[in-house]
Amino acid sequence: MCGEARREFLFADHDSRVRLMEDNRKESEMQKFTSFEDLQQHYAKSGMSGTLALKAARSSRPDLFAKLQQAPHTTTDEEQILKTVLDGRARQNQLQAAIDEVAQSRGIRKSEAARQLRRQRPALFD
Repeated sequence: MCGEARREFLFADHDSRVRLMEDNRKESEMQKFTSFEDLQQHYAKSGMSGTLALKAARSSRPDLFAKLQQAPHTTTDEEQILKTVLDGRARQNQLQAAIDEVAQSRGIRKSEAARQLRRQRPALFD
């Protein structure tokens, strides 16, 4: 091997060893995460967008993603607020339907029907 070819061979070999060492370091770094959320946060802090961070976390540690998918669901504050709002709307719709029914059956205005309904069934208005 002439000098130039030998040097290129040595540099190529060195580059592959450096890449291998970097891959091993990255792999060991990924193994230190015990939750999928932590891993996703790590990728997000490195400058990735949220979607790309999730994708990278799923592909690098599918075991953590599977573990997350199998975890039981806990209701978040946002979900609880949404449920309360929807329940409130459903209750309001039921109340409005009851007022409409009383108004139609007795042939009176809705405001009068609401007053009568409040006297007859005060629990509906609590």
